[in-house]
Amino acid sequence: MVHLGLSKRKHLPALFAKDNPYAFKLWEYRLAKQVEETGLWLDGLGICILTTDQTPYDPPFSLEGKTVLDIGASNGECAWWYMKKFGASHVISIECDPEQIYYLKRNQEYLNKNFGKVDIIEEPFNIQHLKDNKFDFIKCDCEGYEMILIDYINQGNKLPPTVVEAHTDWIRDRFLERGFTVKKRFFDNMAQVSLNVMINW
Repeated sequence: MVHLGLSKRKHLPALFAKDNPYAFKLWEYRLAKQVEETGLWLDGLGICILTTDQTPYDPPFSLEGKTVLDIGASNGECAWWYMKKFGASHVISIECDPEQIYYLKRNQEYLNKNFGKVDIIEEPFNIQHLKDNKFDFIKCDCEGYEMILIDYINQGNKLPPTVVEAHTDWIRDRFLERGFTVKKRFFDNMAQVSLNVMINW
């Protein structure tokens, strides 16, 4: 869980997340409390997603009782989001980064106890995950691996409602050719690339 404390930096007092390098400016106390109230253990990326009222990955429909395939699951913040905000009952979380998995596993028990069922697949996303699992909605934010969705479509398969973050314009165009549209486009200053959030509904 994000436990808040007061930073020891005298030149810029801040609220910091214990066991976590992320810090909030004092005037962001409301956002800090908003994240703390989730009950999740999070790193900086997970915290950023949960300091908002909506994410680029939100569907315009309910996921009540549905299963979500979360490709690039990070800490499980999107699993929480889809269960808490949209009513999903099951999230299949695919993540291969050991640091992310550390937080994801800490959150799995909490999410299973309070919201539904979270299953974790600890390996890089591959096309077999699409064939082996039954799901109603896909969220894919997994740099480079989004092309596996294209391969799956090229094999004659149809995707359920899907939101995918395409990390280059070339990848964006491959999704456009297959009926996706751009929901949101923005520039990631950290990665220095343009990101395209694509949808097929």
